[in-house]
Amino acid sequence: MGSIELLLDSEKIAIDEKNFSESMAKIDKALTPGVLVMIQNHTLNDVGGFSNRNGYNTTALFFSEGNIKEEKFDIQKGKENYTYINLNELNNPDSYQIVNNGRDSILDYVNIIIPHSWLGTAFNEGTFSRSGGTSWTTRHAKGTRKIIIGDSLLEQFPDAVNALKFARDAQYFRLNGAYSHQNNLIMKNGDNVHNNSYNITDLKKEFSTLPDKIVTNEEKLKYLKLRKKITIAQENSRDEETHEIACVRAALNLLYEPSRDSTKNNNVLQAIELGLFRNGVEAYQEKGYPVDKKDYIIKEIQHPNRTIAFVKTGKGIAYGDMYILPAKNMEDIVKAAFSVEHVKKYYPYGF
Repeated sequence: MGSIELLLDSEKIAIDEKNFSESMAKIDKALTPGVLVMIQNHTLNDVGGFSNRNGYNTTALFFSEGNIKEEKFDIQKGKENYTYINLNELNNPDSYQIVNNGRDSILDYVNIIIPHSWLGTAFNEGTFSRSGGTSWTTRHAKGTRKIIIGDSLLEQFPDAVNALKFARDAQYFRLNGAYSHQNNLIMKNGDNVHNNSYNITDLKKEFSTLPDKIVTNEEKLKYLKLRKKITIAQENSRDEETHEIACVRAALNLLYEPSRDSTKNNNVLQAIELGLFRNGVEAYQEKGYPVDKKDYIIKEIQHPNRTIAFVKTGKGIAYGDMYILPAKNMEDIVKAAFSVEHVKKYYPYGF
């Protein structure tokens, strides 16, 4: 049996079987509503072959509601969501994912377990082997490595904490992959795209000079070569729209109608990455918005001072995950834009 490293601000405690109950009481006392908590669990299942012989860590960062029950933490809900952060690497504060816990306030994903390990035996009957069956020893381990409670987490993971604040107060939406895959090609007259030294306009002109009926071997060879070049040029000239950009475009599409209805004007919405502004991030953080430089701000072009929302994408656990944080006094617009009825009008597939 091992021990759990518990950090309560300046206090450091090793939790084992002997002081487990006493330590749980200390944790329960330290858990006030809104306090930051991080828990890291380790799992190992080394069964040989291609299995991960070092195991893997699961680390969650969240705001606590202030309770612990049956060695499980609860998550404090923001204005909209029960959300936590999956920290991929503790030594890389930028490596994290936002996880929406649905309607569940209990963090079942990781709970407190005294570290323990055990050995097992695996068998191969060797049905088709002349030497018969074989067996070997497997290694297993499971348990909590570290728990940290307190404001030190804000200093250690400032961006992840900001993302957590953003996501739990935002509308959550997952855009189906059918709306963002690179499986469409749009071409128009006058395109002049150079790919692999191929000008698609020139290639099409050259292709049009071929006879309607291909007869000679020379014509067949020229036809095949041109088709190959045109295919390469078309493939490389596809709109390389990422999932993140597809999400931002979906947000613009969904917000347009409710925004227009609120002003009775045909406003044009624009999305701008905050990193493009010289002091954009700092300015909006001072206004109380937990944004970062990769978030998008959505504004009306006709009314540049009217901010509708902020969009965070590319940090979810799945492609298409995005969080839309309303600007001040824009909550009704954002709620209407991402209501079930409104979304089904524009993005019904796979809803």
